[in-house]
Amino acid sequence: MTPLLSRNRRIVVWLVMACLTTGALALACEKDKPQPAAQSTKPPLPKAPKKKELPWYQGEWSGPFTAKPFRVEMSAKEGAIKEWEEDDGTAFAGEGQLQLSVDANGNVSGKASGPLGYLLASGEVDGETLRVGLRSERPASADQIGTGTLIVDRKGDQLEGTLRASTGDSRKLRIASLTLSKEAGPRGEGVTPSVVE
Repeated sequence: MTPLLSRNRRIVVWLVMACLTTGALALACEKDKPQPAAQSTKPPLPKAPKKKELPWYQGEWSGPFTAKPFRVEMSAKEGAIKEWEEDDGTAFAGEGQLQLSVDANGNVSGKASGPLGYLLASGEVDGETLRVGLRSERPASADQIGTGTLIVDRKGDQLEGTLRASTGDSRKLRIASLTLSKEAGPRGEGVTPSVVE
């Protein structure tokens, strides 16, 4: 082998070794090179939970009514009593006010005030109807309004129906048509109205 070839071979080997060494060093340096700080990525904010829609009936309802005598279409032979005919309709008649509170479970409470006296209301929602019983706030004598019923149906965003009441001895009967509107505001949980003393 000539000295020139031998020398060229050594240069090639040296160059290969130099390249390999340089490459290894470059890789080592790349590993030791400080990595850029990881970008702080905040997790996305959780979406606000959807507000639970309240049942249509939940809240405060109120409205006026006008109590009138209820005339029974019945003869004495059929069981009518003379006091029904003799009732001149002046007692327990006139303008009154009804307030109801309905909770999320459909429980109804409230009060009526006016010519019928102070009546406490309690009942429940039945589909799109409120069925409510009324009773005197204080024990009433037989000749005072003692009990009643209220049945109102959902009509759009209002409640419409009939209130019926009678004296304890059932000798005076009263009836009233009424429309209740839902009060606007944040009182959706249904607060039992206070009873007027």
